[in-house]
Amino acid sequence: MKFRRKIKYFFTGKAAKLLINSILFTCRIRIRGEEAVKELRAKKTPIIYVYWHRHIFFTIYKFKNSGARPLISLSPDGELVSRIGEEFGLNPVRGSSSKGGARAFLKLVNTIKGSAPPENTDSQKKDIIKSFCGGAGGSFFKKRPLLAEGRDSTEILITADGPKGPLKEIKDGTVFLAQKTGAVIVPFCWYSSRVKVLEKTWDRFIVPLPFGRVTFVYGAPFVVPRDTKKAELPGIKQKIKAELDRLENELEEGAGHPASGGPAGGQTFEKV
Repeated sequence: MKFRRKIKYFFTGKAAKLLINSILFTCRIRIRGEEAVKELRAKKTPIIYVYWHRHIFFTIYKFKNSGARPLISLSPDGELVSRIGEEFGLNPVRGSSSKGGARAFLKLVNTIKGSAPPENTDSQKKDIIKSFCGGAGGSFFKKRPLLAEGRDSTEILITADGPKGPLKEIKDGTVFLAQKTGAVIVPFCWYSSRVKVLEKTWDRFIVPLPFGRVTFVYGAPFVVPRDTKKAELPGIKQKIKAELDRLENELEEGAGHPASGGPAGGQTFEKV
């Protein structure tokens, strides 16, 4: 990556963190459905969280400082999201179904099984700092502490329809990963009483507005047995999609907004 691009992503990541923190500092946040997740964590069961791509904004904040491992594409947009995730204490794995997918899949498998070596070592971070500072370390570019591996290394974040769609279509990799590793798939969704919907984006990306009421809800966990037949996988994907859609529709209607795909009339949220 070129030096100027590194600088751009570095400062953009810092600015995005400030923006996200500033908006959500003014919001009231409620978490629902966490009982099953707490039970899975208590048993040290690996978890694969899945969510629609349009919900990335608050997801980064929700899992801040957890060391959770989001799967993020190798695209320029993915690089930016990865830097923002790192600012919030996440530990990204880079790759997608279209590029770097096999390598990312193996890394996630090893991470879930507890055999993945920690990334972002001290020597790697020193190299990054030197590249930013023209070969010399500086106080402005302070190293962040190594991200925790422990429990949090067994929690994966995957955009079910990411990184470029098709919209609300579950990718095969999520189900295969759960089948191979024994991890439990947990869908989740969030919505706010005040949001901007970016209508020109492929996923109708949502951004919470200041002073809103944000509700984050975990859905029903899914287990994919190792002996699951290939012919059964589409049915499992459909069940996960149905749960994600149910959560989203419930939250949108609860916030006084029409459910996704519903009638256009009566919308009270802001659009771009």
